[in-house]
Amino acid sequence: MTNAKADFVHLHVHTTYSLLDSTLRLNDLFNKAKEYQMLAIAMTDHGNLFGAIEFYQHAEKAGIKPIIGCELYVAPKSRFDKSSSSIEESSHHLVVLVKNMQGYKNLLKLTTAGYLEGFYYHPRVDKELLQDHHEGLIATSACLHGEVASYLMKGDRNAAIKAAREYQEIFGAGNFYLEIMENGLPEQRVVNEGIMDISRLLSIPVVATNDCHYLQADDEEAHDALLCIQTGKTLDDTERMHFDTDQFYFRSPEEMKSLFSYCPEAISNTVLIADKCNLSLELDCSRPPRGNLEYGANDGLKMPAITTDFSPEGRDYIFRYVTEKYGTDRVAKIITFRKMRAKSAIRYVGRAMSLPHADVDAIAKMVPDVLNLSLEDALNMEDRLKEAARKSEKIQKLLSLSWALQGLIIHSSTHAMNIVISDKPLVDMVPLCKSTEDDLVTQYSVNDLKNMGFSIFKFPHIARQMISYGNLHVCPLEKTEDS
Repeated sequence: MTNAKADFVHLHVHTTYSLLDSTLRLNDLFNKAKEYQMLAIAMTDHGNLFGAIEFYQHAEKAGIKPIIGCELYVAPKSRFDKSSSSIEESSHHLVVLVKNMQGYKNLLKLTTAGYLEGFYYHPRVDKELLQDHHEGLIATSACLHGEVASYLMKGDRNAAIKAAREYQEIFGAGNFYLEIMENGLPEQRVVNEGIMDISRLLSIPVVATNDCHYLQADDEEAHDALLCIQTGKTLDDTERMHFDTDQFYFRSPEEMKSLFSYCPEAISNTVLIADKCNLSLELDCSRPPRGNLEYGANDGLKMPAITTDFSPEGRDYIFRYVTEKYGTDRVAKIITFRKMRAKSAIRYVGRAMSLPHADVDAIAKMVPDVLNLSLEDALNMEDRLKEAARKSEKIQKLLSLSWALQGLIIHSSTHAMNIVISDKPLVDMVPLCKSTEDDLVTQYSVNDLKNMGFSIFKFPHIARQMISYGNLHVCPLEKTEDS
C-alpha cells in the first residue's frame, strides 16, 4: 500500500453494486482515487457485499487501502417485524466499516441475516443483531435516511439524542461517528446543526462524508435516468424519485476540506478511521471441497472446477442431495450479475426518456450484433448512429445517457450451472442471500469465489432430448421371466 499522506478519505461510497442506485464503476472509481492520491477508500453499498472482493482486488492493484463496508438497513423494531406500511417506515440507514478480520466475519453475518431473516422491502438487520455482531466494526450515522437524521428532520431532538446514544453504546466509544454532509439540501443544513449539537452533548465525534453515487457532478443526469430505470418512472414525471442536487459525487480532498473548513476535525477523522481499518484477506488460496478429492489441494494451485452433466431435473436432485448430505449451511448456489450492454442501455434509457418505442428500437438495431460491443465502438462502426445523433437532439441525448450507463449492473440472478460446497458453514467465509425460489445463494460471484480458493461444481445445460436418450441407455433393466 502507498505510504503517502492523505488529507481526506471517502468513507461513504456507493458503486454499481448498489443496484440501479449508483453509476460508479470500480475502474473509474480507482482511477479517480489515484488521481486524487488517496490513501484509502471505502465501499458502502446498500445492504450487500456483492462487490467486496472485486473492490478489494482493485484497491490492492491501485495501491490504495480498501475499506470494506456496507450501508445497512436497520429495522425500527425487530427484523422479524414486517408490518410497516411503506419503504420509508421499514428501516433506517447505518454505515458500518470493517476494521479487522473479526469485523469482516461479523459483517458477513449481518448482511446474510439481512437477507435470510429481515428482508422486507430491503435486507434489514436490527439492533439485537448489531449488538451481537458489532466487534471489529466502526459505524457512522449515515445520510438523511439514518435514524439520527430522520428524527432531527422531524424536529424530535430527544429521539435523535436517544438513537445516537444507543448506537454509541452498541459499538463503543471511538467506534461510532456522526456523519455531516455538504450537499446543498436545505434539510441537510438542519441535520448538520443538530448533529453538531448532539456531538457536543454526547462527545461523539463527527465525520465528513459525501454519500457518493456518481463520479463527477455532470454525471447527475445519467444518475437521474438510472433512478428512473430502477423505479420504472420517466424523466418527465415530476413525482419520480430523484436527488434534488448534483452534489453526490466523488469530490476531491481539496473540495471536501474547503466545504468543511468550519469543522476541520470532521476531515481529519476520516483519516483516523481509515487508520483503524486494516483488513487483510487471503486470496488466490485453495479451499478443498467436501469429499475425498485430493487433486490440487496441496500443490499450491487453485482448486479445479468440477464439471458433471445432468438433465435439468437431475441438477435439481443433485442440489437437494448434496444440501441434505453436507448441510443446508454448507451448500449454496452462486449469484451472477447482468450488465447493461449497448443495445439494452439504449432501450432502458429510451423508456426513461418517454421516447416512442419504434424510434428507440430503430436506434438499438443500428448497433452491430457483436458480443460485448461498447457504444463507443458501435458509433465508430456504424455511421447511421452518428447521423441519427446529428439530426436529433433527443437521439443525441439518448446515446449520451446510454453511453454513461452501459456496463452498469442491471440486476442479479442465480447462476444456472454452478454451486459451491464447503467443509464448514459458508457464512463464516462468504455473505449469503436467497433466490426467488428460496435457495441459499452466495453474494460473491463465481470469479470471487475462485479467487478465494473455493472449488466450483458445474452442472452444464445439456439438451433435454439428448439427456432423455441418454437416460434410456443408463436405466437399469428389470428382470423378467424370460431373462
